[in-house]
Amino acid sequence: SCKNGDVKPEELYKLHTVATRFGGPYAKKMLVVADLDRKDDTAAEALARRAGDMDIFLVADAAKLKPEQWPEIFQMAFSNDPEKAMEEFLKAFTAGGCV
Repeated sequence: SCKNGDVKPEELYKLHTVATRFGGPYAKKMLVVADLDRKDDTAAEALARRAGDMDIFLVADAAKLKPEQWPEIFQMAFSNDPEKAMEEFLKAFTAGGCV
């Protein structure tokens, strides 16, 4: 799922529902957000944590990523270790980096 602009928590539920229905236990969920609004860091962090709780890999600020960064992003997103992937994301997110 790709979103440009404001992402509401309902989008996480939509993505989770569609992935569960059509992919079942084999589905990998990824939400790509062109520009996560950081005006309200609390809401952005809450969205990131909720995505992690739902096993949705969140790529925030995708518009700032360079093409050569995408293979690593996909490798993290589709790894079989979602906790490690989320840990990497939160490290980059709290440091203000792009993931």
